[in-house]
Amino acid sequence: MQRNLEALSNETFDILIVGGGAFGAALARDAAQRGLRTALVEKGDFGSGASGNSFRVVHGGIRYLQHLDLARVRHSARERAILLATAPHLVRPLPIVMPTRGRGRRSRTLLRAGFLLYDLLTADRNRSGTDPACRIPNCSMLSTERVTELFPGLPAVGLTGGGLFYDAQMQHPARLVLAMLRSAHDDGAVLANYAEVDELILSGSRVVGARVVDREGTGESLEVRAQVVVVAAGAWTDALLGRKAALGSPAHASFSRDLCLLTDLPAEHGYALAVPGVHHDPDAVLTRSARHLFVVPWLGRLIVGVWHRVYEPRPDELVIGEEEMEGFVQEADSAFPGMGLTRERVVAHNTGLVLMEGFLEPGDAPRFGKRSRLVDHRREGLSGLLSLIGVRYTTARYDAARTLDLAAAQLPKRTAPCRTDRTALPGSTFESLAGLHEKVSRASPHLPAPIVDGLCRRHGSAWEAVMAQSTAAELNSPLPGSGVLGAEVVHAVRNEMALHLDDVAMRRTELAAHGCPPSAALEAALHLMAGEFGWDEERKREELQRVRNAATGPARLIPGASV
Repeated sequence: MQRNLEALSNETFDILIVGGGAFGAALARDAAQRGLRTALVEKGDFGSGASGNSFRVVHGGIRYLQHLDLARVRHSARERAILLATAPHLVRPLPIVMPTRGRGRRSRTLLRAGFLLYDLLTADRNRSGTDPACRIPNCSMLSTERVTELFPGLPAVGLTGGGLFYDAQMQHPARLVLAMLRSAHDDGAVLANYAEVDELILSGSRVVGARVVDREGTGESLEVRAQVVVVAAGAWTDALLGRKAALGSPAHASFSRDLCLLTDLPAEHGYALAVPGVHHDPDAVLTRSARHLFVVPWLGRLIVGVWHRVYEPRPDELVIGEEEMEGFVQEADSAFPGMGLTRERVVAHNTGLVLMEGFLEPGDAPRFGKRSRLVDHRREGLSGLLSLIGVRYTTARYDAARTLDLAAAQLPKRTAPCRTDRTALPGSTFESLAGLHEKVSRASPHLPAPIVDGLCRRHGSAWEAVMAQSTAAELNSPLPGSGVLGAEVVHAVRNEMALHLDDVAMRRTELAAHGCPPSAALEAALHLMAGEFGWDEERKREELQRVRNAATGPARLIPGASV
């Protein structure tokens, strides 16, 4: 997978996709698989926005029972099953415990009834998978003793036990984006990161392409021509459409600045906890209490979230104030005091902009987005243009399919139907996770079990391509103080379009998964990348500064001596 801007301007594509997050990547994968000549450009790095900074949960729809939206329950469970079946190394089941208390809305009786309905609605939830490790069990009820055994710090007053249900968890959201892009590339798509659309190109009342600026290196501008342009740039979508008066005034969308905290608190087991926060869902018809906060294990540590706030400023100005951060920590500590969360235990935070329902002003209560916004601009008299703003990572595949069905009506040739619901993503060609682990361990006996697990989790059956970069011990050994192999850094540069140190540390590997990477590991990764690109000392200092600058970006690393 190589960056080739020249290839973008050499032909007229069937589809040009603007945006390289989960929805843009899903569009590129589906379009290329249908046999369409496909191009995708992304202004930053792939998965560097809300997609890569998500809470990592693949929602199976249980929360939508509160809205009596049974169709959405079914739809979410189906998309979760497809992800578990097509990307089993990147998406795994996540058990979640929901405590019950007293009588009424938070009681065992009400929760058991909801669980029974959910199990009935999603009875076919495992139809797509074969690996037992990726199956979603039925919901069940837990005793008070079992709940307190798992979460001993829960307040005991009124506790009557709990319920256990399953969602799924993305092991690495940005790598899931990369897997979709790899699939698109393998089917012929032309991809480029750090390539920003300056404006859309019109011919009469039809959009025929985009003017793209190379933000990496030359800064040159080129024209990319396409039969249909799909803008899937998330919170940047309306700003891009609004740059050209002939496109009309885009519908104003409201966004929530969603936030989760990454902590250094150890995960004692693999169960997540759902506890009431302080905010309510105004659209819920049936609700047990306030909207839940979740304490979720991830890579041996705990993540806490999600907080929502209606956000109005420009997407590039996304910041979290220290006073806000303290408030979030206090709310989480009040909801689950036994966790022991303090400001000092927060090592990083992830935040991104997520579509809300309707038009909201800052300070309004969030009305959580229910469905993605798909606009066919022919209704405004403008052909060749569609725009898609996604709501949930879970539905990216489905929303891409329905977008391309609309796009197909504007293409001069017939297109094949969507088959992404039954096509495995790259790295998924193995029978079971256990078998994959055993195979990697046999082939690389020098690697400790945690390193093998990380290699399988990030690359799946493509691990051999990573290890094939070199037989040198420097590459086939972990970077100092980390679980990342040197070969992964080189593979990211040669085959995954990693152009900067933060691309590797934050999106291709897990170097920055727990905050700032260890100094020795970061320096080792920098050394390998400098060897690949021929960076001089000044450029190496700039690359280190880019990682430091992440302290003020959407994926904020708490500053420390390690960088």
